[in-house]
Amino acid sequence: MLHRKVTDPTSGYRICGQRAIALFAQEYPVDYPEVEALVQLDNNGCTFGEVPVIMRERVTGCSSIRPLGSVYYMIKVILAVLITRTKKKKKWDVGYES
Repeated sequence: MLHRKVTDPTSGYRICGQRAIALFAQEYPVDYPEVEALVQLDNNGCTFGEVPVIMRERVTGCSSIRPLGSVYYMIKVILAVLITRTKKKKKWDVGYES
């Protein structure tokens, strides 16, 4: 949908510039925001990139997403992305043109 390759949209780790912070300050996706936030950035003309990191195996605890929950997650994220993609751009300003 973004016409670009995204290898890990679900990590949730973000470093944002002023334009993205202004956008997310007005509206940031809730529940499972990782993928939807990328679509929101693209909808509003913001760019983003990926930087590879080394991920370690979880030492303690367990994922909050169980097998049935993973099906719910996939359906919810797909619907959220489709809805977000159809939203119109919002007017937002951080006091400069970029």
